Amino acid sequence: MRTRKTGPDDIPALKALWKQAFGDTDAEIDSFFKTVYPEATGFCAEEDGAVIAMLFALPLTLAHGEEMQKAAYLYAVATDEAFRGRGVCRALMEFAERTLRKRYVSCLLLVPETEKLASYYETMGYVRQDSCTAQTLHTDAPQGAAAVVTPQEYAGLRETALWDIPHVRYDKAQLAAILKVGVPLGLNNSLYSVGHVAVQAVYNMQGSVFVAGCSIAGRVTGIAGIAITSFSSAAVVFAGQNLGAGNYRRLQRGVVQITCAAGVVTLLIGLMATVFCRPLLGLFSSDPAVLDAAVRYTWWVLPFIWTYAVFNCMMSFVNGTGAVKYTTVVNLLILWAVRIPAAYILHALGYGTSSMACVSLSYAVGLVAMLGYFLTPEWGKLRRKAKELGDAVTAETEPTL
Repeated sequence: MRTRKTGPDDIPALKALWKQAFGDTDAEIDSFFKTVYPEATGFCAEEDGAVIAMLFALPLTLAHGEEMQKAAYLYAVATDEAFRGRGVCRALMEFAERTLRKRYVSCLLLVPETEKLASYYETMGYVRQDSCTAQTLHTDAPQGAAAVVTPQEYAGLRETALWDIPHVRYDKAQLAAILKVGVPLGLNNSLYSVGHVAVQAVYNMQGSVFVAGCSIAGRVTGIAGIAITSFSSAAVVFAGQNLGAGNYRRLQRGVVQITCAAGVVTLLIGLMATVFCRPLLGLFSSDPAVLDAAVRYTWWVLPFIWTYAVFNCMMSFVNGTGAVKYTTVVNLLILWAVRIPAAYILHALGYGTSSMACVSLSYAVGLVAMLGYFLTPEWGKLRRKAKELGDAVTAETEPTL
């Protein structure tokens, strides 16, 4: 007989032994090996190439006072009926313990279902716990813990232990923090997509020539879009890193530097592309009517693209600090309260072929709205922290007399 860790090739034999020992359904067994087994460390004993015993060590973190300890919950300990009473289980558990100790596991936990099993594990050095509540899982003993519980309590303890496995565990506070950021952003993206459909509907009302012109003009305005995306990505990363590191002074300076750089670069790109727009647009179409529509779109949008660059960088920067509610409200307002109404008003007044002006108007309004964030209490807190940090640095560097 030899003991070893299990591998993927052992799964059919482990399932068969599980079925014999515990009588669970195939669906229950398959569920364990699909969801729990990949996160566990399996051990088995074999004789003549056949698996005759098994157990699984499920990772846990136990609280011992204020100290967190690495632990393992020994689960599904089973021996083939034909090999019981020969010390196979004891040898396997000793091998598993030696292996786990090498991985700095400080506590092994067992939840026996019967008094007989609890007494057996005590002969191997496990310490019986008096409590039968879920808190038993968060106590520590020098070598392990064993408890005798009712079937209902056993099921509850097992579920609690399995819930602590990394792949199924969730932290309510962390989940709430994720939803706090994710829900507004998801709502923003969804409603923004619907809003673009509404604007496109106005464009479609102007005819196929106008739509074609807007389409090829979008390829030219996309040149500036590359720079805007780059600066915005840098802004959100910069904000998150410096906020997390507590570099509030750098955070305060960075928002000015990044947005100004984005504005200057996109202004230059926009002006150059506007001046040479007809040759550039001619690469995509030779139809004079389509080109005229495309040039009109370019002249209404590209000279003002810098406002979008500054607005988007500010928005990305603020998102990086976690204040996503403000940016979500601003983004939805400039679309649903500015761009869409302006487009339909221009169409109703007979200026539908200039409805793309609503795009530049919404960018300008968005820029002003984002400037308003820097008057909010949230930004005020960051400014105070930056000032305090600056005062502390000054005090440390000033010479004493």
